Amino acid sequence: MNLKSPLTFTFILSLLSIIGFSFMATLISKYDIIQFDSTVISFIQGFESPMLTIIMKFFSFIGSTSSVIVLSLFILFFLYKVLHHRSELILFISEKKSLLNIVKNIAEEQIMGDWAPIIYIDKEKKKGMH
Repeated sequence: MNLKSPLTFTFILSLLSIIGFSFMATLISKYDIIQFDSTVISFIQGFESPMLTIIMKFFSFIGSTSSVIVLSLFILFFLYKVLHHRSELILFISEKKSLLNIVKNIAEEQIMGDWAPIIYIDKEKKKGMH
């Protein structure tokens, strides 16, 4: 089996991802991305409709803490009792703990305000959208 070709493709894809991320990070650090953000926000807000709002509220509900807890308990029960997958239980629980730590760290660093698109990149210079 020749592994050189898939590994080369993966390496090139990883390299391009690193270059793209570095480029975006540089643009953000130099505040050159504000116009791009405004364009994307305007484009997305153009799709606003009552039906899409209902759909997105449903997805927000699925992602809420109570729904995630209920779904997690259901998945744990299903893996343990129905499928008898013990090793997947350990993986599922450890993955949930890591994701919970990531979300907790992000939540500690940010304060969620109202849902209006208010973005201030630099509070001193008041650059950004309002």
